[in-house]
Amino acid sequence: MMSRLSGLATDLRFGIGFYTRLPVGLPPIAGGALARALWTGPIVGALVGLLGALAYGSPLRSTCRPGQPPR
Repeated sequence: MMSRLSGLATDLRFGIGFYTRLPVGLPPIAGGALARALWTGPIVGALVGLLGALAYGSPLRSTCRPGQPPR
């Protein structure tokens, strides 16, 4: 069970490193490691979208409005 979780975590690290520019400390890419991690594409995309939505929405939730100086 533990080796399966570590394999999933490694695949996710490969996916994040391949689809983004985030430094996740990838080991050297062996033969099929990247091919095995391609399933992480939609998950990485959802995480990037979520982070973008949080960055866009956080000022909207605050008291700061466009064109208004911060208090």
